[in-house]
Order: sequence, then C-alpha cells, then structure tokens
Amino acid sequence: MVLLSVIIPVYNAGNFLSDCFNSLLEQSIKSRKIEIIIINDGSLDNSEQIIEQFRVDLSKDYLVKIYSQNNQGIAKTRNKGLDLASGEYIAFLDSDDMLSTEYFEKILNIIEKNNSIDLIEINAYKFQNINDKKLFQCHFHGSGEILLTNNAKKSSLEALKWFAWSKIIKKAYYIDNYFPEVKSYEDQLLFPLIFIKCKKIWAIQEPLYYYRQNQSSLTHNIKLSHLEDFYGVFKQQLSDSDASNELLILNSFYNLFVYRYLLFEFYPPHQAYASFKEAKRCFFRYIKKNKMLFLIKKYKIRKKVILLFFFPYISVIYKYLFFILKNLTR
Repeated sequence: MVLLSVIIPVYNAGNFLSDCFNSLLEQSIKSRKIEIIIINDGSLDNSEQIIEQFRVDLSKDYLVKIYSQNNQGIAKTRNKGLDLASGEYIAFLDSDDMLSTEYFEKILNIIEKNNSIDLIEINAYKFQNINDKKLFQCHFHGSGEILLTNNAKKSSLEALKWFAWSKIIKKAYYIDNYFPEVKSYEDQLLFPLIFIKCKKIWAIQEPLYYYRQNQSSLTHNIKLSHLEDFYGVFKQQLSDSDASNELLILNSFYNLFVYRYLLFEFYPPHQAYASFKEAKRCFFRYIKKNKMLFLIKKYKIRKKVILLFFFPYISVIYKYLFFILKNLTR
C-alpha cells in the first residue's frame, strides 16, 4: 500500500535537478510505501536527460512514475500529478529544492501512527547558497497533534504561507479541490480552502525542507496576465462561496489583500489603484459592509491590514517617503 506520493513538477530545472534527486537518494529510510511522481512539463534544457540518469537509482528504493507532456504550466502539472498519485497522502517537491535526510522518516512515522491526521505542516530552510541557510517559519501551531479551532484557522489564513511543499495532505481532500489553472500563486488560491475543511493536523517545528530562493522562478517574475488569472479565480471562488461561512469570507479578504500587494508591487499606482478599486467593489457586492466589520471585530484583523485594504495608496506614500528620506540622509 502506498502511503505517500511525492509529486515533482519539472520545467527547465537542469541546474538544480541533480540536487533535488540526490536528496531523495540520501534519505535516512527508503520504502516502497513511497511513490515518486516526476512530471517533465516540456522542459527545453537537459532536465529530461537528468531524469533518465536518476530513474534506475530512484526505482531501487521507491515506486517511481515518470510522465512527460507539452508545457502546461505549474498548476496543470501538479493536477496531472494528483491524477497519477496512488498514495494516501500527497506531498509536493519543487525541482529546484531539496528534502532534509529525515523527511521521509518523520512523515511516514506520523502517517503510520496517526491515520486520522488530515494535514501535516512542516518548516523549512530558505537559501541561495546552501552554506548560508536561514530558518523559514511556515506555521505557527506549536508541534504535534492539533485540533483546529476557528481561531487557529484564522491565524493560518492571516499568515498567508500556503506553499505547496509545506503541507502534506490526505489525497481525499483533493478529490473536489484541484489547483486553479493560473500561472502563479495557485497554492495561495487552493490550500486555504482545504485547510478550512481540516479538523486535525500535525505540526513539525524542525525544518524538513530546503527552499531555494530562485530569482528565475515564476513567483519572482509576475506578469499582468498572471494577475488577471488570479483575479478571475478570486471572483469565481467568491461567487461559489457560502456567504454564511465566516472563514471563507475571511479567506477571500486575505486573497484580495494578496492581490492588492501584487498590484502595487509590480504596477504604477494609478493602474494598481483602479484594478484594486474594482476588486474591492466586487468583494463588497458579495458581502455587506457590516459583515466585514463583524469579521474585523471577531477575528481582530491587524490594523495595518485594514488600513492597506481600505486606503491602498498608503503603501505607495510610505515607499516615496522612505525614498526621499533615504536620499536626504546621504
């Protein structure tokens, strides 16, 4: 029986792929209960050759599935991995990242002893140079088994740390929840919806993942079409949401806050403001303003977030003031 499926989407990752695969071969335990799914998403570099080089060695220790396709993008590639997965739990590994040597040992131990766990959260090291790694805190729930309350879920919604690799989730939760087909931030749009449904999680404080700060990744190369995709999915999720579910509304609020951040980070203020104004109008059309005020009061949303939501130009003013003061002090 396969307990854990690890999905590895690969696109032009030749510079880092050997490190990624070696981290699988260097695990403290290896098991046929673990399935490795490698999907080559139309790579144009030497990724396919590296996959073939490691195929035999990986197959000695794990069940291995390798699939090649024309370039579809990260969301469709992850969804293909979900279709191919036969494990009880699903994990994701980015092709430019690595696992700690104890990753499989820790995760399998939890799965085998606690089948009622819906989701496992892990922390990571982030790095550009492996010799200069830093702790990357991805959750704030303590450690061990945790029954999720609404307040605990609220804390996670506010933290906005929904990296696919940081959550190991029961496959059953993906049956009606696939990644929305956007160019980036697909995990931000999917994982909160799954997390809200979870009842019991297991939190691991020690870092079990090495997250590479890769400047060529999609996260660091946002395009206008990416934001349009994000906003389109946001509107669809909002229309599909139960208006009486406070956590879903709260999640929509934070997704709108992410959209606001991306707009003002990558586009001129006048263009960003116009787009955000329309998005905010859409949000308030769905819920009454008194519902928003109720959520602010009940969940104690941070004042800074509220100010940036209602008065988005504040962040632009801060930037210009900082720039002026910096030049004056030279």
